[in-house]
Amino acid sequence: MDSATPVLNIPAVIALAAAAGGGDYTGCTVSEPMPTPTGTGTDYTLTFKSDGTRWTLHTPAPHSGRDLHSEVMSQRQLRLANPSAVPIPHVHGFCASAANPLKTPYILTAAPTGRLVADVWPTASETCRHRILDSIAEAMAQLRAFRCDQLGMLKFLERPGGIGMPKITGIGRFPVSVGGGQVAQIGPFETSEAYYDALVELQPAGERALLRIVLAALPRSIAAAGNERESFVLAPTTFDGGSVWVREDGALEALGGWEGVATVPRTVGHTKCPAWIMGDDGGAYRARYAAALKRLEGEGEGTLDYCSKSHLYAAVVGAAQGKESLKVVLARILAMVPEAEREGERLERALEKLFNPGS
Repeated sequence: MDSATPVLNIPAVIALAAAAGGGDYTGCTVSEPMPTPTGTGTDYTLTFKSDGTRWTLHTPAPHSGRDLHSEVMSQRQLRLANPSAVPIPHVHGFCASAANPLKTPYILTAAPTGRLVADVWPTASETCRHRILDSIAEAMAQLRAFRCDQLGMLKFLERPGGIGMPKITGIGRFPVSVGGGQVAQIGPFETSEAYYDALVELQPAGERALLRIVLAALPRSIAAAGNERESFVLAPTTFDGGSVWVREDGALEALGGWEGVATVPRTVGHTKCPAWIMGDDGGAYRARYAAALKRLEGEGEGTLDYCSKSHLYAAVVGAAQGKESLKVVLARILAMVPEAEREGERLERALEKLFNPGS
């Protein structure tokens, strides 16, 4: 256990669980700490001896800059809107400060009883894989109802006795290649272009020109062809095999990965493919998932299909955010463009064609 991982006070954990659950939690076992995929916190599985109930205790990483109150309120709002369609783990209790018996911020949630997709997918049958994709698409399609005219983090003000309405604030924190530091916040934004421009400025000067051209070729964040004003949507910040739990038959049980949830461009929003099929060489799983979403979304004629090319959008935006190697991603994108079209306006047109979403 490293110095950044809090040493848990087990009696304090039991006291918090009893206060949150109102039950007889006379003792529990605590798993080894498990860092979250994003590196912004640590998870522990608590198993209570009285009845075998399992909860997850999450503690954020020091100096992560996370707003736990807004994260929990976002999850609760999604659950209240449609608890069966978007299966987010129930939050039993939380504290956004260190003013609690654990002396560290925390979130206590119900632990899913199913298995992570990362463990199931490699050996699953085709029938099970199809069930996994179809049931996830059903849940993600429900997020189409949550849209906003600004891009940024959801900020919920603390309000006793209720959730309240969020406001959109700036997004942070992004790795900055220039100087090796970090910026605390960028935004909020009213256009995807402004967001991409801000991301470009975080990169080394020598790489900005090409990145700006590639980002400019991404489609605008509109629901359907002909829409003038952009709108932005919700999506889990982590959408991979380590944040999705399924039952034995492949049916979705729980969607995690809601750390620092924000409204984002539709290219990387709720219609993007799950990470474990982003690299699907033949594209069969991506095609199935995209078809399922298109059928479920049902927003009307002209609705744009961002899912089919979401592996390209995610790579470019991820590189601009510092999550992937910028040089590797740009080289991969350029390799998809005919060599004779890799300069000037021809490159711009070729990229727009490459990124153009179907309808």
